[in-house]
Amino acid sequence: MMELMIWLILLSTLGSSTASLNAHKAGVLVALKRSLLGLGNTSDWTVENSDRACTDWKGVICNSDDSEVVELHLAGNGFTGEISSPALGQLTSLRVLDVSKNRLVGSLPAELGLLQSLQALDVSGNRLTGSLPRDLGNCSALRFLNAQQNQLQGPIPPQLGALQRLEILVLDNNRLSGSLPPSLANCSKLQEIWLTSNGVEGEIPQEVGFMQELRVFFVERNRLEGLIPPAFANCSSLELLALGENSLGGRIPDELGRLENLVALSLYSLQWLEGPIPPEIGNNSKLEWFDINGNSLMHGSIPVSLLQLPHLATLQLFGFNNTSDRPVPEQLWNMTQLESIARMAKLRSLLLHGNQLSRVIPAPASPEIIDMSLPPLATFPNFPYSISWTAPSRPLSDSFNDCHGWTCPRTSSRVVFLAASQAVTPCSYWIYPLTS
Repeated sequence: MMELMIWLILLSTLGSSTASLNAHKAGVLVALKRSLLGLGNTSDWTVENSDRACTDWKGVICNSDDSEVVELHLAGNGFTGEISSPALGQLTSLRVLDVSKNRLVGSLPAELGLLQSLQALDVSGNRLTGSLPRDLGNCSALRFLNAQQNQLQGPIPPQLGALQRLEILVLDNNRLSGSLPPSLANCSKLQEIWLTSNGVEGEIPQEVGFMQELRVFFVERNRLEGLIPPAFANCSSLELLALGENSLGGRIPDELGRLENLVALSLYSLQWLEGPIPPEIGNNSKLEWFDINGNSLMHGSIPVSLLQLPHLATLQLFGFNNTSDRPVPEQLWNMTQLESIARMAKLRSLLLHGNQLSRVIPAPASPEIIDMSLPPLATFPNFPYSISWTAPSRPLSDSFNDCHGWTCPRTSSRVVFLAASQAVTPCSYWIYPLTS
């Protein structure tokens, strides 16, 4: 990960070799190698050449006088054993431990909690089982923790809240359960939380609002329930808020409109989310991505303020239950009066399939191809503008062969390609502005 690479650059302190690692510390590394099972780039880790551990042993970085091991880089070595050497805790000066992208099994050892100097721990991309050891809460210097893509189980230990220097927590794609510990709010420097594809349940704690440095909160595909905390509005640095595929309900808090740095808001497939899209979302001037796909309990109209966001690139509204008489703002139907569409210069994707719209959307002003996934053409009996349609000369999507191209006389200088569908078979409509 890019974040880890940055840490490694910052943490490396290579110097000239003026001494050799003592035999005991070298023996610790040899014992660790044996527990990991496999050679990889550690074939030269032997007792016989331990005097050259800091200079010749691949993956080993020592301090400036070669008296202590400060970094171990053992990623991608094909290890199939365990991180089980009790001697690991004796590497008290270790600051970076990277054993990612192997095939390690077993659980994370409690001895990791003895590494008081550890700043970056990456065990991602293995086959680790068991739970996250609560002893990790003793790693007071830890800033980067990545355990994604394993088979870890059990709850996130509340003891992680003691990590005052923790900045990045990555636990995606495991089997974690239990609730989000409110104690994580004590990690005052925490910037990124990645928890997608786990079994985390319960409510999002209100204490999340205390995370002033939080930039990413990505917890999609879990079992979270309850309301979306309005306290997110206090996370003034938040850029990515992704809560999709959970059982969250209630309304989208108006307070989210105060997140002036928000770039992406993903709220798709929330089982109990209801109510309208709050107009305050239009205050998120940096918003580029807004996704509320699959929320059938939501209703109302699309706020004009949302369409006026200058950086909005993707708007996804599949299955939005348009119960309003005017589900889409009237400005969309009258280009001569509409300034908001003209200002959406970065719009590249507008997805409205599965709605109850009764009027066609006019061709956008953007010169780029725009993917507009709409309801079946039969839904649009009347067209408010003279727009020429012509069958495309090449397929514009994988589903095009299942569609029927329609040809109409040219009546306007603005021509669009349109891949239509049978009334009973919805498919994507691609709109493509052509030259004369």
